[in-house]
Amino acid sequence: MNLMGLLRRRSSAHAFAESAISDAELRHLAQAASLAPSAFHLQNGRFTAVCSPEAKQALYEAAFRQPKIVQPPPFSSSAAICWVTKPWRSDCSRRSQPGR
Repeated sequence: MNLMGLLRRRSSAHAFAESAISDAELRHLAQAASLAPSAFHLQNGRFTAVCSPEAKQALYEAAFRQPKIVQPPPFSSSAAICWVTKPWRSDCSRRSQPGR
């Protein structure tokens, strides 16, 4: 299938199973997600599972109050897997490259 065909087939989940996700399933999903390549192969972050109501509330606030984070199933999942990047280093500076 070509790229345009894949893009036309994409979908967005609007409802989820009401059953909880097991710890083993969460670990498996996070491990699978960590295998995806990153820009320039930096691997500059990690995945973390957000499961508790308190953690979901904090994520809700940090994610511009996206309602699906705190809605009960089937409109939200029992956990979220988030990509957490390393903090930005303000002491980094661009190095000049020859010819630019």
